[in-house]
Amino acid sequence: MKKDAVDKSVGRPSSQERTAFGEQLYSARTKLGLSQAEVAGKLGITQAAYADWERYPVALRPDQIESVASILDIPVKRLFDKAPPQNDLPPNSKPTVRLRKIYHQAGRLPNEAQNRVAEVVEALVEKHAKAS
Repeated sequence: MKKDAVDKSVGRPSSQERTAFGEQLYSARTKLGLSQAEVAGKLGITQAAYADWERYPVALRPDQIESVASILDIPVKRLFDKAPPQNDLPPNSKPTVRLRKIYHQAGRLPNEAQNRVAEVVEALVEKHAKAS
C-alpha cells in the first residue's frame, strides 16, 4: 500500500466515547483527510493532547477554539453543535485520505474547474459500476 493511501483516521480504538465537541472535531478532521498529528502540529501541541480534545471533556482557551476551527475549515459555532455531524456518504463508504484531500481541494477551485473534475470522476465511477 502506498504511504499516501494509508487511512490516517484509523488508529487505536478507545473505550471512551467521544463528547459532542470531540465528535465535531473528529468529523471535520477526517473529512479533510488530516491525521491527529497533522492537526496537533498546526496547533503547536502534541498528538496525545489533541487526541484528548477529540475524546474527553476539555477546557480550551478561546484562541485554541478559533485556531482549531480555522484549521478544520469550519465555523466555531459548529464545534458546539450537539447534533452529530451530517455524513453525506453511504454508511459502508470509506474514501481514502488522499481522496478526501483531493475532494476538499477541488471544492476550492473555480466552478468551471469543479465541473470538469466532477465529469472525470463521474465517468470513472460509471465505468467502474459497469465493470462490476
